[in-house]
Amino acid sequence: MSREQLIITEIHEGAQDISLEGIDPNLVIGTNTVMHEAVLQGRDDLLPKLFELGGRLDTPNSIGDTPLQHLARSIVSNDFTIDQFLNTICLLLEHGASVDEIQALMAEYAEDDEALAKIEQLAEEAEKCFDEERSQSIKTETSTTPEVEGQGHGTDYSVSLGLLFAIEIATHLSGDLASLNHVS
Repeated sequence: MSREQLIITEIHEGAQDISLEGIDPNLVIGTNTVMHEAVLQGRDDLLPKLFELGGRLDTPNSIGDTPLQHLARSIVSNDFTIDQFLNTICLLLEHGASVDEIQALMAEYAEDDEALAKIEQLAEEAEKCFDEERSQSIKTETSTTPEVEGQGHGTDYSVSLGLLFAIEIATHLSGDLASLNHVS
């Protein structure tokens, strides 16, 4: 039995304190990679180490699904809820997975209204992951004015997400334009 197969078995059985040293997180063993199995079992504790070991989110399993697609299929076909795996989904998106991977499954489930509704809901919830992540980082970066006599506590100057994204896009575009000016 390969080290990767042993790890997949340990993850599946819910073992704790799993050593991932020396494994290839992208090697397909049977149906899945170690990354696929960790995602499917909601083992968020293992994902950072798998990324550190070179775990890729675009590596397909034996049926061609990325870890996020494999999880989406499992949520649709089992009694899993989206809430059970929302943190895992957000971690995958934070590390480069795309909501497009979930949306790509919609055509497959077009004939099954219940499954299609679950995939659509999953895609909607996944799109919120980035907003919530950005919201959390904004909250840690907000400042307040000093307390003014008679006005109670300071005012919170949180930036709306829409405005923040507009600023990021404008900054990115102006950087691209500036680099074009240097070329000519």
